[in-house]
Amino acid sequence: MSRPPHAPNTRPPDRSGTHDEIYFSIICIYTEMAMTKVLIDVDDEALSEASALLGTKTKKDTVNTALRETAHRLRRAHALARLVELGEAGAFNELLDKAAYRR
Repeated sequence: MSRPPHAPNTRPPDRSGTHDEIYFSIICIYTEMAMTKVLIDVDDEALSEASALLGTKTKKDTVNTALRETAHRLRRAHALARLVELGEAGAFNELLDKAAYRR
């Protein structure tokens, strides 16, 4: 985790409930996200449609949300495909025998 210049590599002072603690927490959360600036050409119609479908207001939010959503959906699709493979290989056959799992 990269720390802001004003935050030393030690724990922050105990200021429970103060605005400083909340600010420090927000800074730490924000700096944990890796962001890269990229100059790319984007299809305006696709961006506009994605923004409407995702409910985002800025181009940056639209692109970041679309990237995250795509990664999550593909990760779930791969997990489902793996689950199907396991099922076809008989990994869950034990569950088909009701006597085996109702003990």
